[in-house]
Parts: sequence; C-alpha cells; structure tokens
Amino acid sequence: MKNIKSFLGLFFAIALFSTAIVAGLDTTPVATTLSVGTAFGGFSYLVQAGFVQMPQSYVLFDFIGAPVQTESGSPGIQVISTERERAVHLNNSLKAKYAGKQLVPGYMRLEATVSNVSNTLKFNTFTGDSTNVYATEQRLDRNDSFIVSEVAVYLLKQDVANKKTNGLPCTYPNYTVFGAAAAADLMAIYTSGKLNIEIGKKREIPDLDVLRFLAIPNTQQSSGTNYDEFNNKQGVYHATPQFEIDGSGTNDISLKFETYAGYAGGTPVVAGNEHRVVLMFRGFYAQNGSANT
Repeated sequence: MKNIKSFLGLFFAIALFSTAIVAGLDTTPVATTLSVGTAFGGFSYLVQAGFVQMPQSYVLFDFIGAPVQTESGSPGIQVISTERERAVHLNNSLKAKYAGKQLVPGYMRLEATVSNVSNTLKFNTFTGDSTNVYATEQRLDRNDSFIVSEVAVYLLKQDVANKKTNGLPCTYPNYTVFGAAAAADLMAIYTSGKLNIEIGKKREIPDLDVLRFLAIPNTQQSSGTNYDEFNNKQGVYHATPQFEIDGSGTNDISLKFETYAGYAGGTPVVAGNEHRVVLMFRGFYAQNGSANT
C-alpha cells in the first residue's frame, strides 16, 4: 500500500509539473512529460538508493520538525519553533520513558529563609519531606516527576506573623519592600550567588551564577502604594538542556552566596516578616512519572 501511494504521488506530481510547464512555456505535452518524468524518476531513484538524504520532515502549525534518534534509542525531535514550550512538550512526549504518561504544564515553587548566620540556602523538593513547608510553596509528589524548562530566582518578603501569602516575588532587592539596609545586603545573593542542582547524584546545574536572574525594571516601586514594572519573563533562565526532578529520587538543590560582617539580609525592618529566596521551576509534570512508580 505504501508503494502504491508513493507511485500515485509521483504520478500526480509529474502530471502537475508537466501541465504547468506546457501552459506557461507552450511546449509540446509529450516531450515535456517525458522530460519531467525522467527528472522526477531519477531523483526518486537517488533518494531510494540512499545517494540523497531527505529528512522525514513535517509541518504542524508553527513549528517544523525532523525525527532523530537519541543515544538511549528513544525517538527525539529537532525543532524550529516560535513556541518554545510546545517544542519542549513534543520533544519529551516522544521519549520512551514517558510512554503512556500524561505531560501537563505546571510549576514548582521552593522557598528558603535568608539567615544572617548562614550563607547556604537549601531547597526541599518533596511534599512532606520537611516540617517547614510554606503555604506558598509548590513541591513535588513522590509518584510524579517534573521536567524543568525554565528557572527563576526571586526575593520575597512575607508577613508570617499574620500568616499572609500575598508577598510579591521580586527580581531584585527592592529598597521599598525590604528596606535600604537589608536590600543592599540581599544584593549579595545575586552578585556572588551560585545555584547548584544535583539530581540523583548527577550535577545537572553545577554552580550557575545567580546574577543571570537579576532583573531591575525601568519603572521601580517608589512607595507602599504602587508596584514595580513586572512580567513573568523577567529574570527567567531557559534550562537548556532540560532536566528532570524525580519525586522518589535524591534531589539536592542549594544556593550559596558570600556574606560579610554585619550582614543584614535576613533582618526585616518590620517585625514578624521573613526574607526568603524563591526558586521557581516551570515546565511539565509527568503524572506517575517517578522511576519507582
């Protein structure tokens, strides 16, 4: 059946090209058809014999892809796309490890409180693996896995005394939010910080400079009654290549920065508040995608 379809496709292609040439150049039908047929037939033979390599390409809306073979043997895809997330979804959905799994968009939000006596922040990834789980966190269920395509590092001031959850993550040390002394010191997290992500004893991101996450907007907050210019793309790093956090695996994620005498980054001006670093992952959940599920 495949050979019949290929033959019919070649036949109609020859007929269409021949008709167009005859109509446009006023050539004789028989000679034109023979010439076009010879050209198409010769090229088809070269492709079938392997002398000419043609990608098995296809077009789907706004991206073009050509299937490739990965080192693990699972199908991959090379993609040219105006929608990065669509390409990431398609690339991962074709992998053998996600066969039969549903990939859905989502995020992980991990938080760690800044202290004046420590220069290392640890981020817990699993639901229920720590007694200190903040209400605004979004951790990972042990049955699932998460494909990380974007990473962001924010600063947060949260009113814990009144159990509020309305603190807005900042892409830079906002003087109005954190106060002048604390904001000046919190800048050290960006200027000297290193993000280390180790998944299953493999260093997926070894000592990534946190400075790349710093985004100071043109329009900045000037009082308690207005806000910074803000959008979700500020301070976002595209994880290339993507990596996976396994719900039942060993995930060691930390941020280390240099402190100094009299460091005040963890000291809020208003009592009952905390200064935190928010590590945001965006990407796709693989439901029941844990290796041990």
